Amino acid sequence: MFVELMPLLRDRTLLITVARVDEKLKVKVIPARVKEGDEHALTTPLSFTGSAEELDSELGGHLASY
Repeated sequence: MFVELMPLLRDRTLLITVARVDEKLKVKVIPARVKEGDEHALTTPLSFTGSAEELDSELGGHLASY
């Protein structure tokens, strides 16, 4: 997952929160605004929910495609 984060972190800071909800994990990725007037889509929080195994195998790909 961190390899996929590197291109995103080149241009902005990301805040990542993780919470356990029953037997799943909920991960929220919040991109910080780089400058006033940033495109809204680039600062929209992303939310993912799944088992630890699902997030291990799929979250990096989702972040890379962002």
